[in-house]
Amino acid sequence: MLATERTVATLLVASLAAAAAAQCPNAGTWAPLDAHAAPFGSVHALLAWDPDGPGPLGEHVVCGGAFSFVGSQAIANVALYDPATQTYAPMGAGFDGPVRALALFGNDVIAAGDFSASGATAVSNLARWNGAAWGDVGGGVTGPVHALEAAGATLYVGGAIVQAGGLGASGLAAWDGQSWSATALGVVRFQQNPAATLPGVVHGLAFDAATGRLYVGGAFDRAGATVLANGVASWDGAAWSSLGHAPRTFEAMTLRANGELWLSSTDSSNLSQLFRWNGAALLAVGQPEQTGFALLDELTNGTLVGGRSDYFTAFGEFAEWTGAAWMPRQGSELLGLPRAFLELGIGDELLGMERTSGDLLAMRRGTAGGYGPPASGRDGIVRSLIPD
Repeated sequence: MLATERTVATLLVASLAAAAAAQCPNAGTWAPLDAHAAPFGSVHALLAWDPDGPGPLGEHVVCGGAFSFVGSQAIANVALYDPATQTYAPMGAGFDGPVRALALFGNDVIAAGDFSASGATAVSNLARWNGAAWGDVGGGVTGPVHALEAAGATLYVGGAIVQAGGLGASGLAAWDGQSWSATALGVVRFQQNPAATLPGVVHGLAFDAATGRLYVGGAFDRAGATVLANGVASWDGAAWSSLGHAPRTFEAMTLRANGELWLSSTDSSNLSQLFRWNGAALLAVGQPEQTGFALLDELTNGTLVGGRSDYFTAFGEFAEWTGAAWMPRQGSELLGLPRAFLELGIGDELLGMERTSGDLLAMRRGTAGGYGPPASGRDGIVRSLIPD
């Protein structure tokens, strides 16, 4: 937040405390008072990126999703947000379809999703930013991409993919900057019996640099040729391993700083359960709830946070795990399902949401205490400003 905006926010808090409390449970967590609108639609991925490395520009945020406008700017599905000025800029011609995942490969931004072109350039569901335009990555992949994960010199690409650069793939493929490789037959789904299979679908990826393992979550029944896996497995670069069979339908996962993998899944009754993998066993955490998780992440201070939905309403919610239960963040009752999260700094956070309301602005900026409404001023009349 700029210094002048902090001053204005402080003055308004003093004179409009009652009105603000009626609109946002924590008036001290207003979004920045700025006229620049957020993407209009859905944001599925957020990526911190410094465009000039050690240069003067500072860290920016790449926002990928399904949107055509940011404020009055025509921006197609990918935008660059500057947290210092709270402004958005296009990244080349954008894409002709939604962006669902972003990753840094070296210092190159990789975007993936369900698209075929960036302007006049053919890019099959996967593209690399060269500083001025989006270009092809190894011929791209066939099938929409849902997840990206950079693991040293390897970029893993997961989704409903069946080919990568002409090479056969089943839900997962690896790119080393020059060529594609399959991940030992990938993941598959059973039809009526294990002998009849379809390519699996990967929805989540997380790489543990300490162990060299890639965790894979999604809709599949087997990893590789023989490893039975109920929607979650790990790949060490040579072989697959099972994480047990507790999950039913994979939702989201995150690798925590202590090396534990935490994930959520739903059962046949649509009850969502939290699990943690400690390297030896997959353990249920807490009680099943009538919610569904779209994201899990961890703050710098070790707090687990999650974006979830209520099965009975169109509302989403951003919450934190207390160690025993989920506690909603103040002001986090949202008309969109939280899909992407990025901690800009301690107490400074961005949320990207999937659109569930016709007039949803798909980005919110808030603090560890809560999330204010989209940056569009306040309703009501300001009659005075009192210096603090």
